[in-house]
Amino acid sequence: MVKTKRKSHKDFIVGLLAGLPKTPKAPKQNQRFCGSSEPKRFTWLPDFTSKGQFFFPDLIIALIVFIIILAFFFLSSHATGIQIDLYYTNNNLEETSHTVVNPLVLFSGEPYNWEIKDFADLNRIGLVSERNVLNVQKVNKFVEYLTNNYSDLRAKMSLGKYDFKFELHDFNGSIIKEGGYVNPDFVSKITQNRVASYNGRQVIVKGIISYAK
Repeated sequence: MVKTKRKSHKDFIVGLLAGLPKTPKAPKQNQRFCGSSEPKRFTWLPDFTSKGQFFFPDLIIALIVFIIILAFFFLSSHATGIQIDLYYTNNNLEETSHTVVNPLVLFSGEPYNWEIKDFADLNRIGLVSERNVLNVQKVNKFVEYLTNNYSDLRAKMSLGKYDFKFELHDFNGSIIKEGGYVNPDFVSKITQNRVASYNGRQVIVKGIISYAK
């Protein structure tokens, strides 16, 4: 009689475990499966998780900073351009004001008796009968032309794009005569004052040159 060797409990458990199906290994993190349910990556996007890659919010911040610097540069350039234009405009106004106001109190005009002639005959404005002594008729005619023939008179006075206003003041500040125009939207204005005699008293001849865009 052949004796059968009795298996121990340990051998029984090992055999039982050996007969079980093996558990498949988990796929590696970077391993791709064809036909698997894993969502596909967009290959046109940069891998922001990789080391050494530029993070997307950093790119947005850098772009915003660049735009702010660029806008500041253009605004500064524009403001500088405006200041330069204003500087040259003021210089031009200064020269024009001397050219226009000085002859009023230094010369009789051309022709010398222009105040009794037609407007078409007027070549040059002057308001005095002698140096610094204003002629009443010339002053009255000048104010009349400034009121009724402003644009044409401005052309004869070579004012170009500038406006002109004439004021005759006494030393108390009261206006004796005035004519012409100052644009309320002027960006630059210069006033020239000259002392003269009018009707036997000292007065201030004021010429106001203004420029509006």
